[in-house]
Amino acid sequence: MTADLLADDTTGMKTTISLPDDVYQRVARLAGSFGISRSQLFARALQEYLIEAFLDWVGGTCVVLCAALLVTQSAGCDERLSPRCGNGIIEIGESCDGNASTCTDYGYVSGDLTCDWCTYVGFEDCVACGNGIIDFLHQEQCDGTDLDGATCTLMGFYEGTLACTGGRYTPEACQFDTSACRGYCGDGIRQTAHAEVCDGTELNGATCVSQGYDDGILSCQSSCEAYDVSGCSP
Repeated sequence: MTADLLADDTTGMKTTISLPDDVYQRVARLAGSFGISRSQLFARALQEYLIEAFLDWVGGTCVVLCAALLVTQSAGCDERLSPRCGNGIIEIGESCDGNASTCTDYGYVSGDLTCDWCTYVGFEDCVACGNGIIDFLHQEQCDGTDLDGATCTLMGFYEGTLACTGGRYTPEACQFDTSACRGYCGDGIRQTAHAEVCDGTELNGATCVSQGYDDGILSCQSSCEAYDVSGCSP
């Protein structure tokens, strides 16, 4: 058990509360998300409880019997004092109320959130790039140093070192990073070391005439291994 002791103050408030560790931790997390102290959260929660306990339904009108709470009487039985966790309306100090949102609303790649005490908990269930495990279900190509066997060569490059993008919560995270891969057929650079005869418009000065034709427009085959003479005239 964890004890949270609130000392006397100028208003004469004295409170001693003992809570189970898990409840204490949830209270601390919730208070932090609201930007208030644990003491303020305890006071608000207790007031909500007392309001509920002392509401008496008389002739269709909600009557607050405990005047010491200094709460204005509500207009009807279908109205509740606000803000109030559980009324299905996200109010000041609440990040949710009832229906939970998804992890993507908070910048994660994917996953579902649980709304507890009108604040989101369970972010550990949200999918985030960077845990070293490739999550194929959520379109991760890689994660950290795990490239699933991929290399620059398998990606169509001639050489270089393949990497994985960082960033935990963006759609671009955990995708192959080819920025350090070099050379490929189609980059417009004729690379003889890799048996390229030509590359795109780079024909090494060749023309239809140099290839034995009378005229026409010479081009390069998509494989970069030979000229395309289909545009040349005999």
